[in-house]
Amino acid sequence: YEGEWVTPEQRDKLHVDSMKAEGKILFKDRWVMPEAAEKERQLDELATQISEQKAYPDLAPPKIIGPVQHSDAQLKLANASGSTVQFIFSGYMTRSYTLAPYTSLGDEETRRIVLPPGRYDIVVMPQGANGEAANPLYGSWPLAGGRLYSFSFAGAGDIREGLTEFNPPDIEVQNVPEIEIPDVKRPEPANPEDMPIPQGRSGRRGGGRGGR
Repeated sequence: YEGEWVTPEQRDKLHVDSMKAEGKILFKDRWVMPEAAEKERQLDELATQISEQKAYPDLAPPKIIGPVQHSDAQLKLANASGSTVQFIFSGYMTRSYTLAPYTSLGDEETRRIVLPPGRYDIVVMPQGANGEAANPLYGSWPLAGGRLYSFSFAGAGDIREGLTEFNPPDIEVQNVPEIEIPDVKRPEPANPEDMPIPQGRSGRRGGGRGGR
């Protein structure tokens, strides 16, 4: 209803005209600004190139935390490595997130992101000392709407390799004194034949009734 009754076709045309008037273009069934669409295209191309190389192992899927009251998928993203890491999510809505390296135990940079449900090509690109991408990793994750996921990345070579919030490291305990436990000998069980017969019971062993 635009001041007067219009047909669905007229309503759709009014919407298209409004988006074009704002300078937006239709991209992946979404109206976005041209510069945003170009950025998504570049990220999609990069994700495709890395997925075709298959030079490194695939990323493991994220952990499912539980349901959320939201139609989109939510993901708690954490960088538990010693490097700055760029995360690329290529799909219906392509996004890129850069997380700083951790500084101390439990001090990872985390970010909670929201994406439309669907399958996403995931690229994780740790940055080297000079800012160059090193050893990019790739994965393909289906993200369902109404669910909260969690993924914590630990880069190879840092002191927390393989550590995620769901896989705590083994704690090595040193200089623990040994305690000798004495060997306690248990008494031998008594012979039933040598056990006294309780009073008020028949003198015959076996608990049976006496013969008539």
